[in-house]
Amino acid sequence: MNRPAPGAAGSGAPERSAVGAGGSILRGVAAFVGVAMLAQLIGLAEFAASGGAYRWWTWIKVGVLYLVSFFGVSVRVDVGGSGLFQMRLPLMAGTVAAGWLLFRAGRAVAAGVARRRAWRNGAYVVAGCVVPVWAVGLPARLRFPDLGGPSMDATVRAVGWQVVAFPLAFAVTTVLVGAWSVRPNRSSVGVDLRQILAGGWRMCLLALLLASAGLLVLAAVRSDRTAQYAGWLGSQGRGGALLFGHQVLATPNQSFFVLAASMGGTTNVGETGAASATTPVSMSEIGPIAFGIPGLNRGYPVRALGGFFFLFLLVPAVATVWGGRYSARGQAGMGRRVLFGAGAGLVFGGLVTVGSAFAAVESPISLTQGPLILRTAMPSTALLALAWGIAGGAIGSLFAPQAPEGADPVVGAEPPLRPTSA
Repeated sequence: MNRPAPGAAGSGAPERSAVGAGGSILRGVAAFVGVAMLAQLIGLAEFAASGGAYRWWTWIKVGVLYLVSFFGVSVRVDVGGSGLFQMRLPLMAGTVAAGWLLFRAGRAVAAGVARRRAWRNGAYVVAGCVVPVWAVGLPARLRFPDLGGPSMDATVRAVGWQVVAFPLAFAVTTVLVGAWSVRPNRSSVGVDLRQILAGGWRMCLLALLLASAGLLVLAAVRSDRTAQYAGWLGSQGRGGALLFGHQVLATPNQSFFVLAASMGGTTNVGETGAASATTPVSMSEIGPIAFGIPGLNRGYPVRALGGFFFLFLLVPAVATVWGGRYSARGQAGMGRRVLFGAGAGLVFGGLVTVGSAFAAVESPISLTQGPLILRTAMPSTALLALAWGIAGGAIGSLFAPQAPEGADPVVGAEPPLRPTSA
């Protein structure tokens, strides 16, 4: 009979990790480098699309601004020392990449070590990633002499306090979740909580994937509109190719917008600013009015197209039922299974709310005067996500495989809480 290795599960002694302070910092730096390389690829693509306009060093700084935007940081444009506008463009493919890398780093440095050392290693990972972001993001500035007129320089830079706060909050959250996900739970409550969180995470991930897939199906069905869009992109030359690349990187943002409409909410396109009198227009294909929930969209007009678009209701339905079934698997008793499924639905509602808020885009590009903003309507998105999650999770839990009669439902391997896709 083989003896368990020192520190192995069940041996009772914590394993001495090969990852110390230096290794943990290097893992954080590696996460930074991975995300920074993606940001620099965008900058270099823009350099190529511009035909060599400006110096290459300018486009390196553009890449730095993309890097901080992955963490939700806004970019500020000043003319003559006065603020003109702020732009927020979180290309969430970069956000997902950063979260995946930091989550994996948190798991790696916390595996098999004592709790205090796991959290200390996690702090080193955070420092290894965030300090370089501060080092390049805070001083990065694009200066365009006389762009605003004689002796009126234009300056583009990231908002300083956001550069400090947003990457730090993001890194701390993802690394802590990664470290916690690999820590052994000695209580049944901890095991239950992990299973509920795993079900809610899978609900959200599947809903986003289905929303994206549904949009591709819609593009195939409405091939005339797709051809028009492709023709317009082609007419823009290199700029069209660059715009398409941005759209690919914003696929997670787009999925949150589609998911809001699929649940019966709205995704609003409008303008802000005192100079704009334009009423925000909803891009929802269904809208809360279709479900008899007036007022939740704050009075925005709704395009309720119906027909084929009601098939998008399958997106939250399939995702929440499947996630509830996953969360409640192996639990004995209907009440316990429903509790696990509904709990996963609460997690789903929270994730969709936070993700939808993060996905909002604010751009200075507008046909009139005010900056254009694209976001899901609140509080309808949050309330609908909770309703879909709890109801779908509870229904899905009824179809979950049950634990054998008399078996302890918490016995067995803990469900992994990890991203399954970057």
